[in-house]
Amino acid sequence: TKIIHNTAGFEQLILFLRRTKELKDEAVGIGRELRAQGLEAEDQRAMLQSKRRELLDRLRGAFRADLSGDGREEVVRFLTAINEEVIKAKAMFLAYSDPFEKYRALLFEYAHTLGHGVEAFMNGLYQRAETLGIDYSEAFRLHGQCVGMAVTWAGEMSFEMGHLEKDGYLAHQSLVYLFNRFGGFDFMPLRRLCDELDISCEEFCEGVLQVVRRDNKRGYCKCAPGSSVDQLVRERPGCLVRSSDASAELRYLVEVSEESQRRVLERAFNGDYDRVLVCKPGTSSAGDLALLPRAEVKVAPVQHGESDRAATALDALLRRLYGPGTVFHDTAEQPAVPALSLFHARPESVLLAPSVPYVNLPRGARGADAATLLAKTPLPKGASEFSSLHVVAANGERAQADAQGVVRSARALSKRAFLYSWPALRPDDVAGEYEAFFRIASDMILNGADRASLLLFVAAEGSRAELAVAAILGMLPFRGVQVAFVSPIAERVDPLVRLRTVSGLFEYDASQPERMGRCPVAAIFGPLPDHTFHRPIAAWRPLKPQPLPEEKPAPFKIGGLDLPMVTYEGQYIAGVSRFAALLRSDYGEALFPVVAVGETGDALGYGTDVLAALEAEGCPGHYFAHASGESFKRPDAYGKPELLQAIASAKRAGQHVVVVAVGGGVNGNAMGMIAALTGSDFIEVPTTLMHYNDATTSAKKAFSLVVNGQILSKNILGTFYLPQLVFCISEVFLTLSTCSIHAAVGEAAKT
Repeated sequence: TKIIHNTAGFEQLILFLRRTKELKDEAVGIGRELRAQGLEAEDQRAMLQSKRRELLDRLRGAFRADLSGDGREEVVRFLTAINEEVIKAKAMFLAYSDPFEKYRALLFEYAHTLGHGVEAFMNGLYQRAETLGIDYSEAFRLHGQCVGMAVTWAGEMSFEMGHLEKDGYLAHQSLVYLFNRFGGFDFMPLRRLCDELDISCEEFCEGVLQVVRRDNKRGYCKCAPGSSVDQLVRERPGCLVRSSDASAELRYLVEVSEESQRRVLERAFNGDYDRVLVCKPGTSSAGDLALLPRAEVKVAPVQHGESDRAATALDALLRRLYGPGTVFHDTAEQPAVPALSLFHARPESVLLAPSVPYVNLPRGARGADAATLLAKTPLPKGASEFSSLHVVAANGERAQADAQGVVRSARALSKRAFLYSWPALRPDDVAGEYEAFFRIASDMILNGADRASLLLFVAAEGSRAELAVAAILGMLPFRGVQVAFVSPIAERVDPLVRLRTVSGLFEYDASQPERMGRCPVAAIFGPLPDHTFHRPIAAWRPLKPQPLPEEKPAPFKIGGLDLPMVTYEGQYIAGVSRFAALLRSDYGEALFPVVAVGETGDALGYGTDVLAALEAEGCPGHYFAHASGESFKRPDAYGKPELLQAIASAKRAGQHVVVVAVGGGVNGNAMGMIAALTGSDFIEVPTTLMHYNDATTSAKKAFSLVVNGQILSKNILGTFYLPQLVFCISEVFLTLSTCSIHAAVGEAAKT
């Protein structure tokens, strides 16, 4: 309710971004010209950089000069509300009870099944349109916008199945439609692009459902043919249909027929859900609310108050649905709370220290058979058996032969089993190692691996380097599957110490607090007697600055570990200098920053500004500008040889590598993966609302599975990895797109 009462600020911000779009576009154009020029013509570059700074100063000045004091305050209240409320909602579960998002925090996956599906399918169409020279700007939708649309589709399915009725349905749909006065959640622009590309309704629905069939929630439970794992709502917003399964992992996941999903997709394709919440003129009563086709609603200036009336009426409806005793943001008599809440009074970590059993296999790898390995490897929680076996053979004839034997014995048990081979690589081939990790992990997904699959690594030498490969391979699919490591040697290699690949670049340390106690290696099999490895998680020491008057900390924890989140509310350039000084003070001269930024952030100078400020502090590093967008959220777009070599060289020189992700949520997710793979420190500098209040408030980092430009499954190759600091400079939000604002609202409605 706090967010819906700030619709005026939302609309003021949308109108401001529309008015200043030409200034931003001109600045972006100059940035792209600078990128094309490279390092030549230094005088010309300096002139262009100066012009870009002038344009961005004018844009930021327009916010102070063109908006009234009340207008600026409304925008600030909206930004504050959407950030604070989403962050607090996530902290309820992630701080202590569910840091790995497998139980109650699965609520945050609401509307992501179809949302990911339509996002993935449309990203493929955007690429086709670009190739054909077709303008798709009106049809472009970001992740949060797709989730917002899917919130309404989940409401329609829930209504169709009898879970939602009348006022509950109206309130649920209104959480999105209240913010659709400018059409950020309309589907018809996407339909027009489909028509231009000769994509039929049937092709659209099937394309979306193909992505749904690889959804990363499927491994939590089995689905009958023609069904999917999804989430539905009952009675009122925020009250999800519960699974009849006793497993906590399935609490809010239910089986839904593809036909139900297909029906809502067909209606969306026809524009049936392009609506706006309105309230009759002169009233703000819940009984006067209606959902009208957006084509019938005239967008009026915000001062006319249409959205305010609708928000007030929606607030009244929600209060009636929730009943007395519910605490709302403006409840006069808040319940008594102790001086220190549980969030503040319980500082210790709730993460479990990792342990791994060593299981005796009398003949080592040569005596390995599928029945023994499947029976003695610990199952993932909630699974009664391993769904499939994926055997990776180390380079070497003996390992290959042993691996083939395990696959044969598994198939004799009617267990689905697949064989993969780790390639022979030069010791310094960092690009080859990177490619092999993601080729094998991607092939596992394409072969039907899920969360209940077992990855078996058959070693040739039983070395730490091979164990590192096994651990990293295991961390990738679904952010972690169980790994069994079969060693041929009469020596125990501890899987809980820092493990490095042969190149020395890629590493996995299960005691590293950033990994939150996660260890993909579930069991080691070898010729020695049974044993159990134990190791405590190392102390967590994030970068936690003493706030200046211009800084606003946002308390947040994951698994009991503090995640410092700071918003700098002063001027942009002062915020950049403050950030660089913080890093220099914390890491010292050994700091080697890797500053990564997407296309738009690079064009606006956000990445180069950060690196220049760090260089001014005596800390030169590596600059990595990458392609933007969900279709480029894939391993090959980020694992560039020059980036990997720069990190490898810095590590060999004994420098402290810190990956700094400047940009949106895709940038943060993908560069978090690079940091996790290389064991580097990770810091996020969000330039979008979605990156700040959604991507950073989760330890999940991931790539998508993308083949030939088409997203086959979103966020399915990843891990858990905490940043040391989240540092946001609020003035960067003035260069957002209107799509980005709608995306933040769509995710907030879901949350």
